[in-house]
Amino acid sequence: MKTKKASASWYIAATHYLTAGFVVPLIVSLVYSFMIFPKIGSIDSTVLWVVELVISILAIVLGVIYSARYLQKTYIIQEKDKIVLLSSIYFFLVTGAFVAMGSFTRSFFGVSSLWNIADYIFRLAAFYLVSKKFVTNTEEAVVSTQSSTPAV
Repeated sequence: MKTKKASASWYIAATHYLTAGFVVPLIVSLVYSFMIFPKIGSIDSTVLWVVELVISILAIVLGVIYSARYLQKTYIIQEKDKIVLLSSIYFFLVTGAFVAMGSFTRSFFGVSSLWNIADYIFRLAAFYLVSKKFVTNTEEAVVSTQSSTPAV
């Protein structure tokens, strides 16, 4: 059995955010962009936004489930609420910075920017709520200490 590591809450939260809120959605968006998006053709921008919102939320949900299982196997989690809150703050700050940079490159109050902000809010809410459900506290692994000297 693999022994679990005791790490600081901020480190576990960063691992959770990077896995569930960054890497998995990035991979899903790349697959969507290169494989599915070119085959869609021309559809209404509102329908396209809804499709992209559903895909991004699905990517967050799948990423959180994967990350929660990984954290459960790898780390000793004693304060799940703190980890969920910290990882949500990381999501808010880092992903929010990307959304803000994208919004400032076009007119800030354009329809596209408002959709990006709404998408960001939905993804943040999904990340927090699904993390709250799937990230759980773990029991400390009990390691038996046996003497290596033979009994006489």
